[in-house]
Amino acid sequence: MKKLVIAFGLSLSLAVPAYADEPKSFKVEAGGGFMSYGDSSSTALLGRANFTVPIVDRAFDIGIEVEAGKAIQTVNEAISGIETIDGVDQEVFLSIDDFGVQDHMAAFAMFRVPLDSGLGVSVRAGYHMANFSGSRVIEVPEVQLRDVESFDIDFEGPAAGLSIEYFIGKKQKNGFRFDLTWHDTGELDIDGGSTWSAITYMRRF
Repeated sequence: MKKLVIAFGLSLSLAVPAYADEPKSFKVEAGGGFMSYGDSSSTALLGRANFTVPIVDRAFDIGIEVEAGKAIQTVNEAISGIETIDGVDQEVFLSIDDFGVQDHMAAFAMFRVPLDSGLGVSVRAGYHMANFSGSRVIEVPEVQLRDVESFDIDFEGPAAGLSIEYFIGKKQKNGFRFDLTWHDTGELDIDGGSTWSAITYMRRF
């Protein structure tokens, strides 16, 4: 949590000087949508808010963003098959319950470039914290074997990504945004980290 607070503080330090130069042109946005946690196949409800300030004759924006997600659908699966155990074919049952990333929160520094009226591309970089949990049960009834493996891992690390957004209407108050964000999975053993995707509705105030 301390690292997340530090990341948020560093992000804020980027936005404040620009805000002092352009006090009447900042944007505050908030919204929510759905996020897919990539390698773990979880789907989450996502909340997000950001604060950006146009600089250099409004050629681009810089700012900060925070988000939090909570899983609403994780992996649940039951399969069976035949495996050879000690030279004998046995029916084996495998069940996976509530398996995947359960929640996360993150803070980012944000850099946005407007491409056209309402259309923009952003990059962001920061720090995230998340939890991965679930269980896997293997059963072989004929030999009375039952093996349970549970996971409950808190992981954290750097995060960075790209987003495309489109705001509609004359005042451009309402828009939609698509994000791809790479997250370092830390103690969770996923080679190369994990790329998470999100689709959100955003409202400007």
